[in-house]
Amino acid sequence: MNFFSDYIKAFKAEWLKLRNSGMFWLVLIMTAFIPALFTIVGLVVEESGIASVNTENSWKSLVENCFTGFGIFFYPIFLTLVVIRLTQMEHRGGGWKLIEVQPISKISLYLSKFSISVVVALMCIVTLILWSLLSGTIIMLVKPASGFSKFPIPIEFISGLGLRLLIAGLGILGIQYLFSVIISGFIWPFAIGLVGTITGTILFGFRKALWWPYIATGLTVTNPDGSTAGNFLMYYEWLSIAWMLIALWLGFQWYQRKTFKRAFFKPLPRLLYLFVPIILFILSFIYINKPVQLPSHERTVVAGALESKDQFQTAYLLAQPLMDTILEIPIIDNHFHVNTDKAIPAGAYLFNVGSITQQVFFGSKDSLFLKIKTDGRSNRVNITGNRMAENEYLRNGRDGNDGGDIYYLENYGYEMKPKAYANEVMRLWNKNVDWLNNFKTADNLKPGDDFISLQKKLISLFYLKLLDTRYVQWFRIYHPNETLEYPKSVEAIRNTASYNDSTLISYTQYRNNFADYFQQKYRLSLSNDSAYISKLSTVLPGGAVRDYLIYNKLKEAIGRIRDTTRRELLIAKFVPMIAQPKIQQILLAQHFLLKSLGRGRQAPDFVTTALNKDTFSLKNFQGKYVVIDVWATWCGPCRVQSPSFELLAEQYASPSVAFVALSIDDNKWAWQNEASEKSLGVMQLRVNDKNIFGQAYGIEYIPRYILLGPDGKIINAQMPEPSNQLFEEILRKEIPGLASL
Repeated sequence: MNFFSDYIKAFKAEWLKLRNSGMFWLVLIMTAFIPALFTIVGLVVEESGIASVNTENSWKSLVENCFTGFGIFFYPIFLTLVVIRLTQMEHRGGGWKLIEVQPISKISLYLSKFSISVVVALMCIVTLILWSLLSGTIIMLVKPASGFSKFPIPIEFISGLGLRLLIAGLGILGIQYLFSVIISGFIWPFAIGLVGTITGTILFGFRKALWWPYIATGLTVTNPDGSTAGNFLMYYEWLSIAWMLIALWLGFQWYQRKTFKRAFFKPLPRLLYLFVPIILFILSFIYINKPVQLPSHERTVVAGALESKDQFQTAYLLAQPLMDTILEIPIIDNHFHVNTDKAIPAGAYLFNVGSITQQVFFGSKDSLFLKIKTDGRSNRVNITGNRMAENEYLRNGRDGNDGGDIYYLENYGYEMKPKAYANEVMRLWNKNVDWLNNFKTADNLKPGDDFISLQKKLISLFYLKLLDTRYVQWFRIYHPNETLEYPKSVEAIRNTASYNDSTLISYTQYRNNFADYFQQKYRLSLSNDSAYISKLSTVLPGGAVRDYLIYNKLKEAIGRIRDTTRRELLIAKFVPMIAQPKIQQILLAQHFLLKSLGRGRQAPDFVTTALNKDTFSLKNFQGKYVVIDVWATWCGPCRVQSPSFELLAEQYASPSVAFVALSIDDNKWAWQNEASEKSLGVMQLRVNDKNIFGQAYGIEYIPRYILLGPDGKIINAQMPEPSNQLFEEILRKEIPGLASL
C-alpha cells in the first residue's frame, strides 16, 4: 500500500515538472509534420472517383499513411528525446539527489518518471491521431468528392493501432531510460537512440534481425490491421514489453546503488540480480521470437464467406494441371463450410467460385478459411487457417529474388564465362533458399516443412533452367567447338531437385521448366509433334510426368490440326502411350468434339452481351454468314491478328456478312475499354459464360476463328489466322458475292 501511495505522490510531482518542460510543444510540432504533408498532397493530387471492392476507407488510409510516415523513424527519435528531456531535468540541477532524500521509496521515484514518459508517448499518439483526423476534415471540406464523406471514421481500428504503437515503443522507452539514467549528458544517450533508430531502419529495409527493439514501431505501423491469426499483439510487440522489463530492472539496480559494481557484484550474491533476470529475458526472447509452425487441423475443412451482390451456388477445389475437381463445395446464402475424409495430398490447388480463382496451399488435415469480397470488377481474398504462412508466401511470391541480377543472367549471361555464370547462379540460389528458410509472417508463423521442401525444389528448378537451358543455348552459338563445364558447386542445386518429380506436377513453373529443358536437351522442334512425343515416350520412364507431357503436346496438336484424318492418326499412335485412362478419355473427348464441329453440323448456340448491354445469340444472325474472332484483352497473339481481321471486315462489309469479335474475358471492364476502341466494322460481343462456350467449341487456345453459314451451321470451326492468305481465300470461296468485292 505504501508503494502505491508513494507512486501517486511521485507521479504528481513529475507531472508538475512536465508542465514547464516544453514537452507539449515537442509533441505538437513533431506529430503535425507528417499529417501536414499528407494534407498538402491530398489537396493537390486528384483522386479516382471510381469505387471498387479494393477502395479503402479514406479515413483509414490517411491514418495508416500518417502512422507509417511517423512510426518508422520519427517516433523512435521522439521517444529518445522525451526520455532524455525528463532525465536531464534531474541531472542538471542535482535533482536525483534532492528527490532521493524525500520520504518516498526509490522504486516509486524511478517508475514514476518512466510512467511520465509513457504518458507523453500516449499523448504523442493521440495528438497524431487528432492531426490526422484534422487533415482528413480539411481535405473533405475543400474537396467534397475526395471520399471522406462516404466513409465513417474507423474508431476501433484507430484506437487499436494507437494502442499497439504505444506498446511497440515501450522497449525503446525502457532502453533509453536505462542509458539516460546512467549517463548524465545529452550527447551519448541521444547518439545511442539515433544509432539504434538508424540501424533499425536499415534492418527493417532488409527484413533482417526483426527482434531489434528500435524496429518494433516500424513493424507495427506497416502491419496496421494487426494479427491475421486473431492475436491481440504481434510477436514483436511482446518483445518490446520484454525489452522494457529487462531495461527497467537493470536501470533500477544501477539507480538504487549508483555503480555497476554495487548493483550486481557486491556482495557476490548480487550476481543473481544480474544473471537471473537476463536468463529469464533470454528464455522469453527465444520463446517469443521463435517462428511457429501451425499444427495440422483435427479435420479437413474448407469454409468461408462471400461478400457480393450476387448469390453463388457452388465452389470448387481444383487440382492442376488437368483441373480435376477435388471438392465440390455447396454455397448457401454466400456462406460455405465442408468437412471431408478424402485424402488430399498437400500441394497448390485452385479455389474457384464463379469467375474468381485463387491459388491455395492445402491438404488433408488442413483448415482453409476464405473471406472473399467482390463487386464484379475486382476481388479481394483473405485466407486464414493452419496454412496461413504457406498461402502468404504464394501470394507474395519469392520476394528474395533479385530481379536485376536475374534479368542480366536471362538476357546478357552470354557475356560471362561458365564458371562466373555458375557462381552467380549459386549466389542467387543460396540467397533465395536462405530467404525461404527464414520466411515468416507478421504473426511469426513459418510454413510447414512439406511446403518448404516443395518450394526449395521449385527455386532450384528455376536456377537449373538458367544453367541447363538458357546458358547452354548461348554456349552452343558462341563456343561451338568447346565442351561446357560448370564448377562442382552447382551439384548442390541438382541434388535438391529432379526434373522428373511428380510431386511438382501441379506447379506451372515446374511444367514449363521441364518442357523447356527437354526440348533444349534433345534439340527438338516444337512444330514436329510426332518427333517430340516419340522422344518423350523413349527417354522418360512411365509415370505421371511423362503422361502429362505427352497429353499436353497431344492436346495442343489436336486443337491445332484441322484435318480429322491427321488427328486420328496422331491419336492412334500416341494415346496408348499414356498410362492413365482418364487422360486418354480427355484427349479422345477433345477429338470427338472437334469432329462434331465439322462442316455441315449445327453450330452450338451461345449467349453474348454487346457494348450497349443488348443480348445476342446465334438466332440474331439467322440469314447471315458469321465470321467470329474469339479473343481476350490479355491475349498477345489476339492483338497481333486483330488489325488484319478488322481490315478484312471493312473490305468485305456486306449486309449478308457479320464480322464478330467475341471476347472470353472475365473482366467485363477491361473488355469494354478495349472493345470500344475497335473498328466499327466489327461487332463487339462478350460471351456470358466462357466455360460453356469453350466446352461447346473446344476452345483450347486463342485467337480462334470460326465461320458459320446463314442457316446456323458450321462451315469452318478452325480457320487459319487472318494474316494468312488462306483466311481471305476461304471467305471469298464460301460466301457468295465476296469475290466481286
